[in-house]
Amino acid sequence: MNAQKVLFCRQFDRYSGGHQKVFDYYSHLNSVKKYQADIWFSEDSAWDDANPWFPDCQRVNFLPNQYNYLFLAGMDWDNYSLHDIDPEIPIINLIQHVRHALPEENVNRFLKNKAIRVCVSAEVHSAIKDLANGPVTTIENGICVPEINSAKTCELFISGYKNPPFARMLAEKLNAVVQTDYLPRDELLHQLASARIALVLPHETEGFFLPALEAMQLADIAIVPDCVGNRSFCNDIENANGNCLMPRYDYQEVVNAIHRAKAMLSNTQVMHRIKRNVLMTAKEHSLSREREKFLQLMSHVDELWNAG
Repeated sequence: MNAQKVLFCRQFDRYSGGHQKVFDYYSHLNSVKKYQADIWFSEDSAWDDANPWFPDCQRVNFLPNQYNYLFLAGMDWDNYSLHDIDPEIPIINLIQHVRHALPEENVNRFLKNKAIRVCVSAEVHSAIKDLANGPVTTIENGICVPEINSAKTCELFISGYKNPPFARMLAEKLNAVVQTDYLPRDELLHQLASARIALVLPHETEGFFLPALEAMQLADIAIVPDCVGNRSFCNDIENANGNCLMPRYDYQEVVNAIHRAKAMLSNTQVMHRIKRNVLMTAKEHSLSREREKFLQLMSHVDELWNAG
C-alpha cells in the first residue's frame, strides 16, 4: 500500500519552540511507513543549523492538492489562501497558544476554517473549543531533553529573552546570571544544566511553555511563573506532586519564589521529592507518548473530517 502523503509548510526565520513542535509532528509521521510527510519552506526561510529540518530534509514545491492530508500551524493558513484547495482533503491544525481565541489576534480569523484541531494543552483546548469549525482535541506537548553532565557553577540563572525588562529588574536585585537575548537551544540547555535554580520567564500568556520542562529536568529547582498554558503540568512544590515553583507573574511573587528555592536547596528530603515528581512529569510529556497519541488520531482523521 502506498504511503499517505502529508504536506507541511513553514516560514522559518529562527529557532523557536513552535517550529520545534511542528518538526516533531513531521517526524512522528515519518517514523512509520504508513505516512510520508513532506515540507515546503517559504523562499525567505533560513536554511542552517538552527533549522530542525536542516540539512537532511528534501524540500518540495507547494502543491497541496497532490496530498492526502495537510498539516498547518500558526500563520501557515496564509500560504493556502491563494490556492483553490480541494475541500475533501482533511486539514490537521496544530494550535499552540491561547491567543488564538482572542479576536484582536491575527490567528483568530483562521478558526472559522474547517480543520481537525490539535491543542497542545488543556488550557488551549478550553480557550478555542467553542470557536473552532471542526473537531477539537488535545495532545499535550512532549519533549526530548538531553542528559547534560554539567557542574553546578551558577546558583541562579534567569532565562529572560521573552521578558527582558522583567529579567533585568530581577538581576539588579539578585546575584544572578541573566540571559535576555535569544540563545540557540543547545547553549540555553547548557546554561540551565549549570544552574542550581533556573527561572524561566514566559510571555504573559503561553499555550504550553516547553522551557519549563527543560528547566525542571536540567536545573536542581525550576521557577516558572503562571502563564496559563503551563497550569496543567507545572505544579508548585507546596503540593505533594510539586515539580517546580510556580508563582504569580508578579515581581515580588517571583522574588519570594527565588528566596524559597534557595532555602530548599539544602533540604535533601524536599529535593528528592522534587526530582521524583520531575521524572514523572517528564515521562508524562515524552515525545514517544505524543507520537503515540498523534498516530492514533491520524488513524481516525478521515472519519473525523467527514463527521465534522
